[in-house]
Amino acid sequence: MSTMWSTKMELFNPSRTPPLPPGPRGLPIVGYLPFLGNNLLHKFGDLADRYGPIYKFYIGNQLCVVINSPSLVKEVARDQDLIFANRDSNIATLAATYDGNDIAFSPLNSQWRALRKIFVREVLSNNSIQASYDLRKDEVRKAIRDVHNNIGKPIHFGELSFRTELNVIMNCGVALLMRKRAKEWEKSSGKWSSRLWI
Repeated sequence: MSTMWSTKMELFNPSRTPPLPPGPRGLPIVGYLPFLGNNLLHKFGDLADRYGPIYKFYIGNQLCVVINSPSLVKEVARDQDLIFANRDSNIATLAATYDGNDIAFSPLNSQWRALRKIFVREVLSNNSIQASYDLRKDEVRKAIRDVHNNIGKPIHFGELSFRTELNVIMNCGVALLMRKRAKEWEKSSGKWSSRLWI
């Protein structure tokens, strides 16, 4: 009788956490990491065939849930966006972004909204995009030249596009930093020159 009562309480208890989706078992410390292999796309497809459109596995002690259905992605990305908007940060990310205080790793709150407004106004404005046109054009030309110089050899386009994007971002960031420093230098040199001439 007590077993039936406890089973009934477990089934109808609203505060009970919902069950996790199915998924493969992993090893105690590393989780499922050793079994993922090099080709994640094929591995995730195999796991979806076996466990369905949503499944879970652990990498170390970190729970990973994979969604493999357009309707579920729509549910997560559009309908439940506020719940899934935050992402976990690792130690390296926290160190590089001052405890996650940047636009990529900050939790969704008023500070993130303010950072996003500044980012859109300063970095993604038409003037800023037009100012970086020559930098982007030069990096794309370098990538095309790299492809042309390696005719007849296999080219890893994912790596090439990543390198090109990274170069564009770094060059734009350095250009913005140098422009800001130049303005500061002009102000300070103007003060010095006015002091020297007086």
